[in-house]
Amino acid sequence: MEEHKENQPSIFEELKSAREEKGLSLQDIAQRTHIRLDFLQALEEGNLGKIPHVYDKLFFQTYLRVLGIEDEEKYIKAYRELRKELQPQYTTTIGKLTSVNTSPGRMHWIKILYIAIPALILALIIILLAINSSTITPVDHVAVNAITPREIVKNIQKNRALRALAADTIKENSKTVTLTNRNSDVKVELKALDKTWVRVVRDRADTLEYLLQKGNEITIKGDSLLNFILGNAGGVRVTVNNRDEGILGKPYQVVTRLVVNQKGIIQKLIKDVGKNHVKVDSLQL
Repeated sequence: MEEHKENQPSIFEELKSAREEKGLSLQDIAQRTHIRLDFLQALEEGNLGKIPHVYDKLFFQTYLRVLGIEDEEKYIKAYRELRKELQPQYTTTIGKLTSVNTSPGRMHWIKILYIAIPALILALIIILLAINSSTITPVDHVAVNAITPREIVKNIQKNRALRALAADTIKENSKTVTLTNRNSDVKVELKALDKTWVRVVRDRADTLEYLLQKGNEITIKGDSLLNFILGNAGGVRVTVNNRDEGILGKPYQVVTRLVVNQKGIIQKLIKDVGKNHVKVDSLQL
């Protein structure tokens, strides 16, 4: 310890002299390194007990680099020797307390419990799963044929075609009308003047689609409401509830919405495809 008292001031005094020769203050080093000023002051005074033990070596190395010390390893080695002398020594009382709290017999049983409890829980889970599996009646395996996306599309198209045929029949270049026979309050007749695509939602349930050729005529009936989309506003002549509504628009226009109920047309939206604007004609009857 006597050597420590003689050597400790000389190491830090040399570093302090080197700092003063370079014209650096502790505030300058604190700004460059972001180390607290009180830690730097304790470092130069050799009062290492005021510096956190976890960071003291890092602070000292950073301090040396800012000063630009050439023989840096010499000071680091001396600092380590000084730090060892300052490490706290455990007393006899602390040693006895530690030995009592960490007795080999107690720790042995604690380790056994840490291993045994998870193993016991795992064993119980396995037993429960085995019991449940034994009570389940096996089911015969049934072969499932995979359905390709193409087959799904074909089935959808087939079902749609069957629904359309069951509800309406259109014959090329003729004036045949065949619809389901029911007492309906809404009736719309379409006479194709040109090729026209038609979609109609009947009573918010049935969706029907047609591709009318010139000369085709269809009659669509509903209980309360018919909602149409016509691809060619100038391609059909429309009669609503036996009332002639004429041609709805021009060939380059699309009827995006045509709503019909027992009173007649209640809403009509027409879009000019070539002119990029929508003409709205709504009637509340």
